[in-house]
Amino acid sequence: MIPSPTEYLLENYEFVKNGGTPEYKINCPFCQDTKQHLYFNTRKSVFNCFKCGEKGTDLYLISALEGKPLYEVKKKFSKDTKKFVPVVTGTLQTAMAQLSMLEMPRSRPEPTFAEVEYPPFYRPVFPLSKETGPFYQYLIGPKRGLTDQDIEENQLGCCTDGTYKNRVIIPIFMEEKLVGYQGRDITGTATPKILNPFGFNKSKVLFNYDRAAKFDEVVIAEGAFGAIRIGPNAVATLGKLISDEQLRLLEPFKRITIMLDSDAHEEADKTARRLKNLNVFIVFLKTGQPDDYTRKELEKLVSEAVYGRSLAALSTILEGKL
Repeated sequence: MIPSPTEYLLENYEFVKNGGTPEYKINCPFCQDTKQHLYFNTRKSVFNCFKCGEKGTDLYLISALEGKPLYEVKKKFSKDTKKFVPVVTGTLQTAMAQLSMLEMPRSRPEPTFAEVEYPPFYRPVFPLSKETGPFYQYLIGPKRGLTDQDIEENQLGCCTDGTYKNRVIIPIFMEEKLVGYQGRDITGTATPKILNPFGFNKSKVLFNYDRAAKFDEVVIAEGAFGAIRIGPNAVATLGKLISDEQLRLLEPFKRITIMLDSDAHEEADKTARRLKNLNVFIVFLKTGQPDDYTRKELEKLVSEAVYGRSLAALSTILEGKL
């Protein structure tokens, strides 16, 4: 019988037990760590490197340690998984807890995306210079509130001239290829506020999908800055409506939380109804958008999300209580 991914890790790699906790330490394969900054929680089957900030599931850790694609690792540990129709009992909360424990075979879609080039006069925000300074101040300012780590991890850039002059460039990667980008005006005077490259079809992609695909749970935001604020397991649909292509990309996740802007409650409910995944939840923001909240506030909202299949979610909208 094939061991679980967590069992496989402990049997094949030299972890060091961290006292009486369920955590084990090992050198991080992502940042060439030599002092065991990566902590692996065997109870939750997740890891976190306190040096480079990389985090994810046991499957993702195996993928990094062995230098294999994630889909190969998932296939390896799902060979003896049997297909069956689950029977759940008890309250809705109990039933959802049972469903979340099921290890059903999953496979992510493998579309092919065309690679594009950055616009003329593009440059990354880092390293900082006289030219990139204003863009950096916009990103870390009170409205956006990003950290240096946010800027680096999302590879944010800018344009100092040309069509995208005075715009922050938000790259969109799929299959580790640059497939598009958005240019966000930092002056508050340009029209349109967000500029997409000619021919870019945002309905076929999800911002931050490559990073979020390393997790079992995903949060859906409307805009890129909202997804960045939520964290590495968040994606952005780049609009209120969700396309069939985006739905297919989202289906493999074990839990999906929808957190659109406060003026998109109806669209959030429609998205929940279209997703085939049973484990769907909705966060109905009372005001603003995700990037108006702190990360701690967003974590609390996700933990308190409304079960998307419940009648209460729909009735709340119809009765105008939000």
